[in-house]
Amino acid sequence: MFYKNAELHNVEYLSEGQHGKKMSRLPESVRIGVNSVLKDRTAYFTTGCEIRFVFIGKEAIIRFFVPESEPNLFLPIMLYYGGIQAGWKWLEPLNLHSGYNQIIIKRPSNEKELDIKSKTYDFKFSSNVIRLILPSNLIEIIDIEGEIRPPQKDELPDKSIFFLGSSVTNGSISSLPNASFPFIVGSKLKTDICNKGFSGSCRLEKEIIDYITEDQSYNFLVTELASNIWSMPDEELEKKVRYLISSFILKNPEKKIFLIDNLLIGEKYEKSRNIVKKCVELFGNSNTIYINGNKLLPDSGMISADFIHPTLAGQAEIAKNLFEIINSNLK
Repeated sequence: MFYKNAELHNVEYLSEGQHGKKMSRLPESVRIGVNSVLKDRTAYFTTGCEIRFVFIGKEAIIRFFVPESEPNLFLPIMLYYGGIQAGWKWLEPLNLHSGYNQIIIKRPSNEKELDIKSKTYDFKFSSNVIRLILPSNLIEIIDIEGEIRPPQKDELPDKSIFFLGSSVTNGSISSLPNASFPFIVGSKLKTDICNKGFSGSCRLEKEIIDYITEDQSYNFLVTELASNIWSMPDEELEKKVRYLISSFILKNPEKKIFLIDNLLIGEKYEKSRNIVKKCVELFGNSNTIYINGNKLLPDSGMISADFIHPTLAGQAEIAKNLFEIINSNLK
């Protein structure tokens, strides 16, 4: 969506917050119908959200508010010039904090060099597209000032991946917003991404499935299915997975869907893994690719101390293996 001459990427709806606008990653009609954790909290986490614009003038000022009730004290923000990551000296502060925040972004002085590098490496984002990448947290946007305009279609990648999943897809434990496996996979494939990772609350409600399968903006879909619903009764889990597959095939007959059963390691997750595999075999077609999560993250040494979430190395391992699977199926 667009706001104050900028694009709020991966944001579907703005609602009133304490001092600014809360950014929801779900349309309001979808958000009100899902489970309470997703509806009231994780829909507003700015996972995969970016503020994108192109300079007309020399400087832009962006103001945020972070509620003090939020527990995450490490809120790193990152700046990209198209597909090129900016260095630390190009952005200050490097982290948001509780309360009011003001971010000043100056037009880069080496635009010609950035353009040459971008074209040399065939980055699909134009180097003049400023991308302020937000951390995963409840962050309210207050204002955007400056002579700027939204990016045009030909300044953005022509392909996009939609990711749906749990806190692993969300990027939990990742210390930087560009360290999650969806961001890494999108960068390697040179596509845009839409990250709908919902920590602890991805329960595949009908509202979520209908929203995803009816959206025509992405080129293919990656779903992490059972990490939040592995303990659900077998019949209910099977019903949800069947509905997702059949709905996707009906509405997107030419698109591919990659179905990761779950990204958790342990015997207790095997039953849900088998249910997902069974559903794919029964309802899938040539565009429906089943992925055993243990193939993406085979090493339990890459799981953090909570024995659930991958480490940074684990996120990178998932990204490497998932990229190879996606890339081979797109050829």
